Amino acid sequence: MDRRGGAHRAAVAPLGDRLDLVGCGIRWVAVAFLGYDSTFGGLECPPLFVLEGPDGGRVRVAMDRWASGRSSYTQGAAVLSKPEAIEQEWLPRFASLGAEYPLRAVLASGTHGDISPGSGGQARGFAGAIARWKARPGAPARLVNATLPQFCRAADEAEARAPFLKALRGCFSHSWDLWPVSLARHAAAMREGERRFLAAEALLAAAALAGAPAGEAARARRERAEWCWAMLADHAWT
Repeated sequence: MDRRGGAHRAAVAPLGDRLDLVGCGIRWVAVAFLGYDSTFGGLECPPLFVLEGPDGGRVRVAMDRWASGRSSYTQGAAVLSKPEAIEQEWLPRFASLGAEYPLRAVLASGTHGDISPGSGGQARGFAGAIARWKARPGAPARLVNATLPQFCRAADEAEARAPFLKALRGCFSHSWDLWPVSLARHAAAMREGERRFLAAEALLAAAALAGAPAGEAARARRERAEWCWAMLADHAWT
């Protein structure tokens, strides 16, 4: 969202990380989190800040506890399904932060959550919601179907004009790897399932080559397993 007017004030508490990301040339990190077995929601930090790790490395971070607490990592989808929240909730919230958030752009991160073969069909609905909002007379903000780099450039430009990003220090440790940490048991089970699936697939293939009926009899279950595997592979925690 490109908001028209408003400002920001934010509370700050220490946090940080070992910033291997910096060595890779990464300047921005966006963390739109799901409050599942994580303590991100308890942090006190502005929606945009500079994270300085124990090694002195610095990376700019977009992590809005307020937005993530309401819509996890599908904030864009939530806004488009309830556009009245832009004027009723989003703009007042960011305006309340005062001069510490001088951007005219607000990030509502993410349109898709768990994906399925039909997820691509949602794109038309998102585009239609943006078009309807743009057709609204006197809209208080402009919706932009933007990429994260576009938002980061807007933040960089605001920082260059008048520095506002607070530097926070500390260590997130392995919390960056949110999904593997909170779902480690499930990830381990998935790895074991992969090994068993490949072994069963090889056995069925050998049986089919030998003319045994087992391969064809198991086709439906095998194809279903392959479909589920493709869906799992599209999740970041895999």
